[in-house]
Amino acid sequence: LPVVVVNFVYLQGGEWDTWLVPAYISLGAVLGLGVTIVVEKLVAWKVPLLLASIATVAVVVVPSAVTNFPVMDRRGDHDARDFGMNHLRVLPQDAVLVARCAPVCSTIAYLQGVEGVRPDVLVVWGSLLSYPWYRAWAATRMPGLTFSTSTKVVPIEETVQVFVVDNVGKRRVFLSQMMPNLPRPPRFAAQVPAGS
Repeated sequence: LPVVVVNFVYLQGGEWDTWLVPAYISLGAVLGLGVTIVVEKLVAWKVPLLLASIATVAVVVVPSAVTNFPVMDRRGDHDARDFGMNHLRVLPQDAVLVARCAPVCSTIAYLQGVEGVRPDVLVVWGSLLSYPWYRAWAATRMPGLTFSTSTKVVPIEETVQVFVVDNVGKRRVFLSQMMPNLPRPPRFAAQVPAGS
């Protein structure tokens, strides 16, 4: 019963609910236990098991589904696709995008892998560029580019700088966000906001 009440008072809002997954899992265990108890009580009262199960689903699952379906229905939500397309739209042919966050990399990976959008753009996951295993993996996937062969983990800004310098003249490199802490910005490079 508490789960039903929680579902009815569910506050619609941003994506904060994703951080509540552990609470949902524990509430699911409590719900499972509660359903079992309700069905056992109904059967003890000589209510047929099938009828008891249907009644329990009608009281617990249906209200929850009806309450939460509008919030969980993402069929008309194109924000993630638009987000990725906005990054790709401003890039010239055969560009390299160094993206520092999962939303950029993930949406572009989807657009390229599933929809076949802009396969000419190479995406380097900037936050992983610090790690030797990623540089080794990326070197096999992007053979036209040079990646550091250092076995040390180094700060993101330093790795990005080395990557940009090592690939001058191969492809134009773009950053998904400004990096004000580049140690020594190359004199041939400039950080210019997209659309400028």
